[in-house]
Amino acid sequence: MEQKAHLFSGPDRQAKDQKILSFKNRWLTSADALSFDFNTFYAAKLDLDAFQQSLASLPVVAEKR
Repeated sequence: MEQKAHLFSGPDRQAKDQKILSFKNRWLTSADALSFDFNTFYAAKLDLDAFQQSLASLPVVAEKR
């Protein structure tokens, strides 16, 4: 399985939300995956410890990140 990471940047929150929804509908088809959540980080207020902890945690339905 190909692994990808997606970064959304910019002020258009509606466009970002629509793209995230399209990803969820396309790839997250199990009941567990439907509760998928994501993290939002703002560079100006980025807490390195919180960012590293988020990257270290496992995704919803995958065995590795």
